[in-house]
Amino acid sequence: MSRGWKISAWIIGVVVALFLLSFLEFAGFPPVATLLIYLIGGWIRYLGNALPRVTVSGDGVLLMALCLALAATVGHGFCHWLWKGTGHETPWRPKWTFAGLGTLVLMFAAGMAVTGVVHQTGWLLRSPEPLMSSGGNQRNASASLKTITSAQADFRGNDRDGNGKQDYWRGDIAGLYAILPAGSAEPIKLIELSVALADGHPVTAIEKFGTRGPKAGFWYRALAFKGETTPNPDRFAACSFPVNVSAGRWMFIISEENVIYRKPFNGSPPEFYPDDPAKDGWSKLD
Repeated sequence: MSRGWKISAWIIGVVVALFLLSFLEFAGFPPVATLLIYLIGGWIRYLGNALPRVTVSGDGVLLMALCLALAATVGHGFCHWLWKGTGHETPWRPKWTFAGLGTLVLMFAAGMAVTGVVHQTGWLLRSPEPLMSSGGNQRNASASLKTITSAQADFRGNDRDGNGKQDYWRGDIAGLYAILPAGSAEPIKLIELSVALADGHPVTAIEKFGTRGPKAGFWYRALAFKGETTPNPDRFAACSFPVNVSAGRWMFIISEENVIYRKPFNGSPPEFYPDDPAKDGWSKLD
């Protein structure tokens, strides 16, 4: 069998395996099928969610290119000198330099990837919610609050609204997707559209992007702080709460401190972010 046929056979085998695992999952088999599906193809869904929110810094790319060029030039000169000094008659080849430089870049990327995997694994192990259960809606809700925190940091650090100030967005949750920066026709899209459409009290026009509704059984809402007459641009808070107790037992809150708290859902979300969550009956999630 030729190499091309072998590659085709592998691709077909993977597709068939994914189809069979999906069939087993929907047929009511244990969630092992779901776990395998996420391990094999979960990165595809992740890229679909993450890539639209990725922004490329021109200065960062230019700096990286200059550093790589400098490293290649200095490294090639050093290797050429060392190679010649050890008695080799043939010159040091540029492709050897680029191979070594590529290896270093891959090692650096692998180190970052391993760090991310260890951090995420530790977060999953410490979470009080089971990894795969009917509490998936609650896990989704708490994870989405984390993305809101990341979006707020991006909004503040990169002045996404173009007002010349480093401030958080205090209007609502939907604005973290739908705000149009000055001079731009494209929204900022710092959060998933599904989270923006699940804003229970939007002040930004989000309806033009889709139909509003809960995400995995949960609504989201920006919270004010007690005693505020005008929103403090240096703070923010948000909550996620189920549409009813069948969708989830817990509601969640988070602030600029990036700590999630949870509390049994009593039928209505909090109006304010508590001054002291622990004293107000909220327990720390992570």
